[in-house]
Amino acid sequence: MKLKATIHRTTGMLRLNGGDPAGRDSTHRTICSWPGWRRLTARGTAHDGTPCSIFEAFPYVHTVMPLTRSTFAVEWEQDAKDLVLRRLSAWSLGKRATENDHKPQPVWPSTLPTARAPMPHQMRAIEAIQHWDYRCLLADDMGLGKTSTALWCVMTSLRRRLLVICPASVKFNWLREAKDTLGELRSWVIDGTPQKRRELWTDLRASMDLGHAAQPLLTVINYDLLPHLKDDEFELLLRYTDRQAVIADESHYIKSVKAKRTKLSRELLHNAHVRLLLTGTPIRNTVEDLYSQIEAILPRAWSTYSDFCTRHLVQVPTEFNGRKVMVVRGARDIPGLNAVVNTVQVARHKSEVISLPPKIHTFPDIEMDDLTKRLYSTMKRFATLALDAIGPETNVFEPQARSAVEMAMRCEQIAQGFVGGLDAALAEQLDGKALSKAQKIPGRPNELAFPSSAKLAWVIETIEDLISVGRRPILYSRFNAPLFFLQTLFPDGKLLHGGVASQTRHDIVDSFQAGDVPVLLAQVGVAEGWTATRSQDVIFLGRDWSPAKNAQAEDRAYRIGTTGTVNVYIPIVRDSIEAFIHQRLAAKDSDAQQALANITVAELRDAL
Repeated sequence: MKLKATIHRTTGMLRLNGGDPAGRDSTHRTICSWPGWRRLTARGTAHDGTPCSIFEAFPYVHTVMPLTRSTFAVEWEQDAKDLVLRRLSAWSLGKRATENDHKPQPVWPSTLPTARAPMPHQMRAIEAIQHWDYRCLLADDMGLGKTSTALWCVMTSLRRRLLVICPASVKFNWLREAKDTLGELRSWVIDGTPQKRRELWTDLRASMDLGHAAQPLLTVINYDLLPHLKDDEFELLLRYTDRQAVIADESHYIKSVKAKRTKLSRELLHNAHVRLLLTGTPIRNTVEDLYSQIEAILPRAWSTYSDFCTRHLVQVPTEFNGRKVMVVRGARDIPGLNAVVNTVQVARHKSEVISLPPKIHTFPDIEMDDLTKRLYSTMKRFATLALDAIGPETNVFEPQARSAVEMAMRCEQIAQGFVGGLDAALAEQLDGKALSKAQKIPGRPNELAFPSSAKLAWVIETIEDLISVGRRPILYSRFNAPLFFLQTLFPDGKLLHGGVASQTRHDIVDSFQAGDVPVLLAQVGVAEGWTATRSQDVIFLGRDWSPAKNAQAEDRAYRIGTTGTVNVYIPIVRDSIEAFIHQRLAAKDSDAQQALANITVAELRDAL
């Protein structure tokens, strides 16, 4: 079969003419098996003038690669051939640039503002991104300086305006990083009261209208604010980003296809020339997380979302509240998925590119004390009854398992020395003598701490010992309640959780880095986008069920700037659900990236 390859003059799409006009042949099956390709309803003409099908795709590297390896004979129009060869050559040069034996030579304008010098691995990433026309998912390990790399990339692109979209917790960190990397910039953080934000929009609009051609403009906004913008404010952002630069930091925040913040973020990215996504953990739950992120860089990398799901997701139908929903149970065709992702991704491990001191994990084995055993046994009985009421093969993340899993989570809490969410009826059925040993947590109704429990006592003693010899530990917890309790014991320590305002969080981390805070108490879920290399001791009272989130937390201390061995302490309570979670986390399921993603109710029941 001979195909005719052209570039559509209006859309820029690569088109192939050939095969049966009705599409019922091997040509149709083969071409539509390539990611990004689809058959149009319109009919075309083949190279010999006979009727045929028309297939089209954006001329991306991953859409062209299968064509170059197929057995089809292709008659190329010259402009299509030239474009394809340029894309393949640029991609090859970019991949070569990331290799450690390559001497980086990015295009570096003489007028580029710099306040710090890039490291060789950052220079290699910049060169690769330049070859790829400034469209990249930068997924280096946490702590390799993705922020500075992205800022230098934007400046080398000679774009004057940069919009950074990020979690609220790191908005002000971007201002500091921009100043440390590039020096003084004219900058805005869209934050504060509605009145203050109106003033910021007015100032930003005036700066755009005046030009300020000699000085780059930087604007930072958080993902969750985008859906609340007024129409004229979002239109201003579209004008601001037109053929300019957008960085989406912690881009796993736009993994949800249906979320409004995802749709608005993608619209802003598609509007820009420079499209950079930054995350150390592009997959938080399943490979489905990759779809929206890749589409933000390469629109229609797959022909449709349904096409992506068919190719790469194992989905199982389940009934919930009388309607059928599809639950992702795994992944398929990982090589095919990587063939797309690796055309736009730079992802390197610390050990590959820089020399850091070692990171040592220790797992103290904690024996449950008698009081904790009694409470755990009672809560285990309630959790077991709740789990038994559900089908044993039900996945723990399916909606109908939610309340039973929450009961199991209370067992996890008790093992860690506290319990939350106790209503009066449940509290009455627990061991009254054990509850009498509990302490109420200030400002946390229905949450109790058990300071004498073996694990919490171990954590308290370890923090005290480290502080006494001048160390500054970071204590992480999956739940907030024990953090509030520990702050009553360490009043000079600082607390980071989801309710702490972004500016306050920024100030707390700065104080910790300056040595003014003896211990940092942090929720695992907010451990992203900040640096705490002042600490060489990381303690987990309780870990998240996602390995990616735990790795993020550890690497707040283990990154560029670390000067000594980082000790990570993960005490595990024997004969508890914690031991099961630890086993799952240690397995690091390469597909799901989530410790309990494929666990059934029956397995969770056994774990208790």
